[in-house]
Amino acid sequence: MKRILIFSILFLSISAKGQTNLFPHAQQKWVDSVFATLSIDQKIGQVLMPRGNSNPVYDTTRLFSIIRDYHVGGFVLFAGYPTVQARLVNELQKRSKVPLFIGMDLEWGLNMRLDSTVRFPYQMTLGAMQGNDALIEKMGFQIAQQCKRIGVHINYAPVVDVNNNPANPVINFRSFGENRDLVTQKALAYMRGLQKGGIITSAKHFPGHGDTGVDSHYDIPVLQHTRNRLDSLELFPYKELISKGLQGIMVGHLSIPSLDSTASLASTMSKPIVTGLLRDEMKFDGLVFTDAMDMKGATKMFPEGTANVKALLAGNDILETFVDVPAAFEAIKKALTNGEISQEDIDQRVKRILNAKAWAGLAHYEPIVVENLIKDLNPIKSEVLNRELAEKTITLIKNPSDLVPIKALDKTRIATLAIGKPSYGSAFPTEFQKMANNYVEMPHFYLDETSADTTIARIETTLKNYDVVLMGIHSISIRPVNNYSLKPAIKALVNRFTTPKTVAIHFANVNTLTQFDSLKNAGALMTAYQDGISQQEAAAEIVFGAIPATGKLPVSLNSTYKQGIGLTTTSLARLQYNLLPEAVGISSAYLNAKVDSMAKLAIAVKGAPGVVVLIAKEGKVIYHKAFGSQTY
Repeated sequence: MKRILIFSILFLSISAKGQTNLFPHAQQKWVDSVFATLSIDQKIGQVLMPRGNSNPVYDTTRLFSIIRDYHVGGFVLFAGYPTVQARLVNELQKRSKVPLFIGMDLEWGLNMRLDSTVRFPYQMTLGAMQGNDALIEKMGFQIAQQCKRIGVHINYAPVVDVNNNPANPVINFRSFGENRDLVTQKALAYMRGLQKGGIITSAKHFPGHGDTGVDSHYDIPVLQHTRNRLDSLELFPYKELISKGLQGIMVGHLSIPSLDSTASLASTMSKPIVTGLLRDEMKFDGLVFTDAMDMKGATKMFPEGTANVKALLAGNDILETFVDVPAAFEAIKKALTNGEISQEDIDQRVKRILNAKAWAGLAHYEPIVVENLIKDLNPIKSEVLNRELAEKTITLIKNPSDLVPIKALDKTRIATLAIGKPSYGSAFPTEFQKMANNYVEMPHFYLDETSADTTIARIETTLKNYDVVLMGIHSISIRPVNNYSLKPAIKALVNRFTTPKTVAIHFANVNTLTQFDSLKNAGALMTAYQDGISQQEAAAEIVFGAIPATGKLPVSLNSTYKQGIGLTTTSLARLQYNLLPEAVGISSAYLNAKVDSMAKLAIAVKGAPGVVVLIAKEGKVIYHKAFGSQTY
């Protein structure tokens, strides 16, 4: 770890002086020695990072043969299990002459691809946070540490697309928002955290995929914007990140006539865009990655082999995520033989790749230690950070009756209603309902698309006896496919139970708010942007005044829900119940060992038949347990 931090400091100091070398030659001897040993075939292999898998099942025979026969420079890995992937990567590295790059899409952390790992907030959720970008940098650094632990060197993040099209089918919740300055500011923080942790970034999807209505996985989106518009919006974040030392950029499969008039040509294969605009005009000297070359946006006009050659001719350094390695390799070798690609161009790319590998620590490669891997990938500090991020992003959109925060708990009859099964945590009571119960005793109800009409009618009658109903809206996909998988029965339930005494808490993609006409009648409306446990718990703490609401909408949904709106509340100085001693600088293991033993000792010596211990520090309940019985 000390070596990684030294490289990062060197990188920052050189960037600060305005030099263009993003991968300082701390290991130049290694780079030169490796380069000198490479044959032409091995040099071709270095620019290839094919798809390692599509699901948790790996075709190891195929992967081993790809390394042996085509000398690939790395792999892009997808869904999997941490320990299985770690063992596979160790085997792959063992078989490769040059240490392999391992790249992954980990926009919200390892959990985007790997089970049993930390899931940080989506970028759209983080876009709601006002200031506090140091927390995003901290998140980036923690993700980098977890990447290092599992042998990943490239994180294809951050997404710097300015998502100003609510109908965008692929970027959507993956963007920080529609405001270019907000997107840039938060992307910079994420970039700094990753690169300080020794992970190569790849900002995406150049020149900008935010204002598209087509998913480039299935077709080529066309952007009919003028060059002036692109300069002022889509390209703005890239210019700022490049000036601050961005190491990598992923080029998207987009047709942009104002930059290249060739019909239906993806920007990935456009020399005017990759070389002319990105390299020559914008002076980017880092690694240029293609987007996945097995996407229809790339292969619609060309087969995989031809598409890869065209992407290389356009100026990309690394061709990533494709399956037909033999076709790509032979097409590139043929282009090299007939002079379509020069040896000098290949050599330049290989040297840049080797420099990046040295910076990422591959000059001193060590196998992944599988022992304690899952534990190391789930540090308590990440849970603490997730809670803090959730607390600062939840947005109070309307509060005309001043229901939030609830003030007179002793005089207010409160009930909760969960509609739909949450994505994370228990179905019933939900994590929101459990947290609410810490503040006042109340009944909890649950309905979903399978609930009988008689049950719905009974709960509707019962809730009329309460002053405030806290209604959590769940069971909506974060992804826009199939209208966010929003079931008509869920929509009908929300509309039926929304009244002026309802505090509606929307645990879903913010773009689905417009699906519920009745929410305009709610006594208060909050959105948490996603349905995580941290979001559910933090929302309850805002409702009961333990913490303030501070989030702002990062996107405009319609004339009612506009970017930047969000009410701020004040804390009522009630306790938080996060039960994370690390949030106040105390070790959970130490606290549990000491307090548990003392409580059990008190019972053993007949000091009391039972003990309840509650410890709070800095306004947070960090320990709450019961021991023994009420009587002897």
